Amino acid sequence: MATPTYNRGPSAYQASIKAMTNNQVMGHIETRVAQIQQMIAQRSGQPTAETLALQKQMDDVKKNMETAKDAATRAGAFTGGQSKPNGQSDDELSQIADKEMAKVLASAQLLGEKFARAGFLVKK
Repeated sequence: MATPTYNRGPSAYQASIKAMTNNQVMGHIETRVAQIQQMIAQRSGQPTAETLALQKQMDDVKKNMETAKDAATRAGAFTGGQSKPNGQSDDELSQIADKEMAKVLASAQLLGEKFARAGFLVKK
């Protein structure tokens, strides 16, 4: 049986699958961050030093996550197609996208750990 071909070739198909996965992961992370922000707002009637410090840490991690997301977007991590800035090859852009997506995930993990230590995330 012949190997199926795609309009833009198998590598474009793989990039598209990777982009769909990255979009799902990013959507989940952004939803959780919004939920945690809402929990902090509801939990703290009068902000304490602890909740203010936690909010600042969250803002810093969220900013880092957004920076990494922007870089991953430019490299095609969420679209499956790269804009080829600076004449970079698909492989170079894929490596950049993977590296930036890893930064996004690391930031999200750090955020989760901070909230778990603060008692916002309770394992069931």
